[in-house]
Amino acid sequence: MNPLALLPYALAAAGGHVGAHSASALTAAGFTLLQRSARLVRLLAGKQAAALLEQPQQWVVAFAASDGRALVGLDPALSVDALAGLCATHNVGAVFTTAALAPRLPPHVPRVLLDQVPRAAQLHVETQVATVDLGSHFALELVGVQEGEESAGSTETCYLEAATGKRRSHGELLQQASATGSARRGTQVAPVARGAALHEPSVLVAALLAPLLAGATIPLEHAGDVVT
Repeated sequence: MNPLALLPYALAAAGGHVGAHSASALTAAGFTLLQRSARLVRLLAGKQAAALLEQPQQWVVAFAASDGRALVGLDPALSVDALAGLCATHNVGAVFTTAALAPRLPPHVPRVLLDQVPRAAQLHVETQVATVDLGSHFALELVGVQEGEESAGSTETCYLEAATGKRRSHGELLQQASATGSARRGTQVAPVARGAALHEPSVLVAALLAPLLAGATIPLEHAGDVVT
């Protein structure tokens, strides 16, 4: 399969950045997280990964670290009970989130804190905490991919909107992002505002995927959000 048929690889190959970090480095950090955390791989075995996130650089890592399965998008505005219900409904094995949002999850749900990506991540399972060093990862170089090469995209599910249960394939997201990015090419990319509803597919495509697929840099709203 052409690697560009899969969303994380396509983002890595496009040359875009989120703040100071290239999409290729963020994608590599996500893959490194899986490679260095056997427990996370076991938690996701036969289950889904979910994202309870607000920052764009963390979403890129989460897509790469979802272990080839659909990433379930959770709304940070929902109550703990509502989030618990969605995690159960969609058979979620672990949630990618942050220290600020983690308290919204029920205590029994394993979570991976992405506050320090692409340098490190923390896996929390009940009372156990494991820090995963991502600092020595390398940005991806996709061998055999030519500049300007495109792919129709895989028909496998890439993203699942938790509230509606609607699934979107790699191909759907890539085609939507490519069309949006082409229309906006050459225009200034606005920062992704803190608290933006990136879990909503239309926002995810317009604010994150389209700019990165067009090779743009997405500035962060707060300089403090950039991990160096």
